[in-house]
Amino acid sequence: MRLTCGSDAEVPRTMTVAPVGNLDAHGATQLWEVASPRITAEAPNLLLDMSGVAVFSSAGIGTIVRLLKHAQGLGGAMAVFGCAPRVRSVLKLSALESILQVCDDPEEARARLRQGGAE
Repeated sequence: MRLTCGSDAEVPRTMTVAPVGNLDAHGATQLWEVASPRITAEAPNLLLDMSGVAVFSSAGIGTIVRLLKHAQGLGGAMAVFGCAPRVRSVLKLSALESILQVCDDPEEARARLRQGGAE
């Protein structure tokens, strides 16, 4: 798994993370180890770009929920975007689509974070 992380240029106090590859047990561990330390009191919001995720397992679901709880614990929020149809289907069937604020594109995800008090 490859991960790209950086501050979001459009929403203050927001980190964007983009995993590429398999979000299986190994990829989920990598995602947590790289993303969780970057979610801080100074940047408690997370935009998760799932457009590069090919395989999405229960371990991946667990890690995404952990990241959400971590962000919320710091007073932040999270929005997910770019899910392939089968990934989005898994989130919908798991009743996580609304909890994770799953959006079609980054603009909608940013708007959700803004509405949630990210600025």
